[in-house]
Amino acid sequence: MFEADSITEEGKRAIVDLINKSVLQVEYSFIVNYPRIIDHFTNVYRVFVESFRPNLEKLGKDSLRHQNLAMEIIRQLGGKPTWSIDDIDRMNDVRRMLSDQLEREKTALSAYLEARDIAKQAQVKGLKGMMLIIRSVRHRRGDNEASRSNMISMFEKLARDEVGHIRLLEGIMSELRI
Repeated sequence: MFEADSITEEGKRAIVDLINKSVLQVEYSFIVNYPRIIDHFTNVYRVFVESFRPNLEKLGKDSLRHQNLAMEIIRQLGGKPTWSIDDIDRMNDVRRMLSDQLEREKTALSAYLEARDIAKQAQVKGLKGMMLIIRSVRHRRGDNEASRSNMISMFEKLARDEVGHIRLLEGIMSELRI
């Protein structure tokens, strides 16, 4: 995935803490809430614009993929994935459900950008850092995910995904005049 040794111990701890506190909790809420939102449209409102379903399903699937990737990053950095499961509110207002999810998407975006910045700033310096860079260049095989810069690229990709999620939700909310 990436060269965890290219990040300082302090940087590893900061990224693990951030992902555990922000990202895993947020992504988990997406996994739980997107199917609930789809169900709400379908069963409570008894109206469903079919164009929303694929977008909401994509958001839920992306959240599961993001959560799995975040847990793997934590493990690669020597941490243990942890998060708490909040009580699930009975949501009756689809407007509030979508607004809450939009805020969570923005939180995830901020967390991924912050993790990227920590990875950038926590580069191992000196001879050890140079040896890690040389080793990662020698071992690349087109995948290009074997170095610190690739961890940064991963966080940037996740952030781009979140921007897309924000736009999808804003589009749905606009169509619904929320």
